[in-house]
Amino acid sequence: MFNQTDQMPVIRRIAIVGSGMAGLSAALLLQEQNHEVTIFEKSRGPGGRMAAKRVAGGSVDIGAQYFTIRNPAFSAFLNRYAEGSFRPWPGRFGYQTTSGQWEPFPQETRYVGAPRMTAITRGLSTAADVQAQTRIYSLVRQGQQWLLNDTDGESYGPFDAVIVTAPPAQTRDMFSNSRLTALSDQMQDTLAISSRAGQPLSIFGRRWNSPMTGCGARTRYSTGLRITRANRAGTIPASGGFSMQRLNGLGSTKISRRTRCRLP
Repeated sequence: MFNQTDQMPVIRRIAIVGSGMAGLSAALLLQEQNHEVTIFEKSRGPGGRMAAKRVAGGSVDIGAQYFTIRNPAFSAFLNRYAEGSFRPWPGRFGYQTTSGQWEPFPQETRYVGAPRMTAITRGLSTAADVQAQTRIYSLVRQGQQWLLNDTDGESYGPFDAVIVTAPPAQTRDMFSNSRLTALSDQMQDTLAISSRAGQPLSIFGRRWNSPMTGCGARTRYSTGLRITRANRAGTIPASGGFSMQRLNGLGSTKISRRTRCRLP
């Protein structure tokens, strides 16, 4: 059992760096416990890996391809804060064996944002205090509290606690700027693991040496382009670099049946 003593600091105000699913979920759950929470987001709006871009005739999800719901509490959370912003994705997913045959992935319900992935985080953000276009540069300890400094020289706080949900590279730099050496070193180790994950993957006996991670690769680093035009859609799983190099030329991108994970 958790026992609070007079010597333990009281946590009332909390800062969260990053407004992806992790940051928004943490903020909303903490607010339910009567904490005052402020989210700092470097971009113009929330999203994180739930990123999308509008293109001629449709939109492109350039981050997470889909998500699953395996905990009833998560389903209730989404319906409470972002109802109507997501729907099941009736795609057909498969992988190619060493013999060249396509086999189906295990069946489970996969969900996507409607009409694009950013709809989910924008729905969640309506109940949160999100300070956009604010890139936090460093954290400064002030007694038992924290001040946050942004890249424009502005300071925010004090806060009783700080939660960082930014990507590893950004978090490492922020910890380094804050002279939090031990934490910065830990993030460097995380980046080393992430870079190894970017090497060719062996999935179901096949080694993928292309920029793609493999159709439907179930790794925490899997991203890709989910293209929606009219009533047709397709997904190209790819690294972030591969996606961004081709993002502006999507008008001429051809999605073949061999590279498509969702077949209309």
